[in-house]
Amino acid sequence: MDSKQSEKVDSIIKKNGLEYKKIIGISVSKRMSRWALPDISMKDKYNKIIEIIADFIDNQTVKKDIYIMLVPHVMGPPGKVDDRVVQRDVYKKVKNKRKVILIEEELMPDEMKELIGYSYVFIGARMHSLIAAISMGIPVIALGYSHKYIGLIGEVMDNFVIDLRKVESKKMLYMLIKKLKILNMENDFYCNKIACSISRLKVNAMKNIDFMANWIN
Repeated sequence: MDSKQSEKVDSIIKKNGLEYKKIIGISVSKRMSRWALPDISMKDKYNKIIEIIADFIDNQTVKKDIYIMLVPHVMGPPGKVDDRVVQRDVYKKVKNKRKVILIEEELMPDEMKELIGYSYVFIGARMHSLIAAISMGIPVIALGYSHKYIGLIGEVMDNFVIDLRKVESKKMLYMLIKKLKILNMENDFYCNKIACSISRLKVNAMKNIDFMANWIN
């Protein structure tokens, strides 16, 4: 990361006091609503997802020490896919805006990852944002809408993938709260589990490299 990028991230950190707050990171996308909530009509899915995420945030921010950080992972030019648009819609519905950090700056992938690193738990619908969190040892709750979430994220956080294609609207908020409660109670366990999983994946990767090197030679 060059000095200009570092200054941008440092500015966000200092402006929002990230180093002094207990933060739940959240990354949402418009695409997740396309397959979510089978009990809701297609035209109403997006608004219902926004409502549920906002209700979840309100449920958490009543706790004295909890802050929410909305982190965009895809930022396109006007008229293109931009997670910040979705986050603004969530932010508008949130009651306690004082405890919600809305990231609006144009960020590079490594800058987004650095900000995600200030979360103690991360909830995401973007696969790469979840992978970024796990790579830093942060427990995650995945808001998945395809089999790849279960395969990739489920290998490390097996009971923390919410399959949006199968969860009805009246159950989604309950599931988010319940899964976060488990992570709060057993945070150290899951942090250690992630660390062990990352170590195992690195070992397996090195074995594959050695195998290919021997095969070539």
